[in-house]
Amino acid sequence: MNNYTVSDTIIRVKNAAQAGRRKTEMPFSKMAQNILSVLKKEGYITDFKADKNKSNLTVEIAYIDRMPAINEVKIVSRPSIRVYEDKKGLEHKRYKGLKNLVLSTNKGIMTGKEAVEKGLGGEILFEVW
Repeated sequence: MNNYTVSDTIIRVKNAAQAGRRKTEMPFSKMAQNILSVLKKEGYITDFKADKNKSNLTVEIAYIDRMPAINEVKIVSRPSIRVYEDKKGLEHKRYKGLKNLVLSTNKGIMTGKEAVEKGLGGEILFEVW
């Protein structure tokens, strides 16, 4: 795995979806697990499981009418440039269409909508649609 787990995780899922695969594997990490749980809740993947010795995660990609549920991602924060937004800034950001923000907050990884509902801000990890 590269040194930035967030981008590695989301790009592996996106590439598998674009290639038409039903499943993909990636190295296990707590961060990857948390990101995948948000993606599952939002319907971009159907399920994910860790193997017995917690060395790999197997991810099942979600499809809607034979098209992948995940079309594109944009990595916002990188190791060299972190992008933070407070709760007021998140309330004012309006993303048109089906884009979802995924943030890292002090209460865990969640979508931008959940963060606004809970009155939290945090580091914007990526956008997904």
